[in-house]
Amino acid sequence: GERALVSKSGDGHFWGRGTAGSRTVEFLIDSGATTTAISKESAEALGLEVDRSGMPLVVETANGLVNAWPSTVPELVIGNIVMRDLPVLVTDVPGSVNLLGMNWLSRLKGWQVDGRVMTLTP
Repeated sequence: GERALVSKSGDGHFWGRGTAGSRTVEFLIDSGATTTAISKESAEALGLEVDRSGMPLVVETANGLVNAWPSTVPELVIGNIVMRDLPVLVTDVPGSVNLLGMNWLSRLKGWQVDGRVMTLTP
């Protein structure tokens, strides 16, 4: 498909609007995050099944250690880019930011930042 362009926002970050089914969720595109992470609220809004059968994964974030639980987003669309069966971690932190991590970025053919524009190549 065609490349997707994401402009840098006023806060200095690149934000992507993702849709899963009929729901829309904002994601911070974070090359420093190993795995895509979403908030409990976003997981509920997207109707994701979260595996809480075992011990939570403890992940280190910019805000310290948090508990997270594995899940999968069946289909996530950002711009014209469609990703299927994307593993995610669902955090227990209320109102936390949703992050698109390297497990999402590494599925792309390429990505780059040139000034205030991020180019995502599917």
